[in-house]
Amino acid sequence: MPKNRSASRIVAVIDIDGVMYDFVGAMAEVASQHLKRPLSEFPGALTYNFYKDQWNMTTPEFLDLMAVGAREYGLFGGNTPPYPMAVEGVRRLHALGVPIHFATDCGDDEDSTGARANRLTWLPFIGLDHGAFDITFTADKPSVALPYIEQGYEVFAIDDKVENFQALLDCGANAYLQDLRMNEHFETDRRVSNLLVFADKVAESISAYI
Repeated sequence: MPKNRSASRIVAVIDIDGVMYDFVGAMAEVASQHLKRPLSEFPGALTYNFYKDQWNMTTPEFLDLMAVGAREYGLFGGNTPPYPMAVEGVRRLHALGVPIHFATDCGDDEDSTGARANRLTWLPFIGLDHGAFDITFTADKPSVALPYIEQGYEVFAIDDKVENFQALLDCGANAYLQDLRMNEHFETDRRVSNLLVFADKVAESISAYI
């Protein structure tokens, strides 16, 4: 790596659900309100299949609940609070001069439930202006990282899903795994507890070349 690397040659590719905010907690609130059942019946996720293993839902039932949540309860938007340190992490990256590209699997191409629109409303709600980031709605996270890598950028990426984390590593990104109970079974030394810690990793890499 050339010694004159700067922040202008680094891009941060950031997942949203599970990284910027508690997706499972938000879904639990929707489930409790919509199904009129106690919130205690929708505990925090221990696995990626929490809705089957812990909530006793089928996949179609869960997808329907997400659609209802987006249309009627502001899921993926509204007043959903970000994780502690998530906004601070983004601000730290901005202060470092690192471009941010959110990569999130949210809604169908036609945005039939309004999930994507909700997301685009949510980011400014937590203080992130539209002009300050790029966003791609996709489950294929390497498809976001690879074009930057091919142009000579170093990509720092963060995701909460093990498969996405591994795919990002495999495509050449400097990837980190958001530490959650649902992924604690996976052994890696590339875990971070929050987005501010991730931003500090980026800062350390920049300072090493100054």
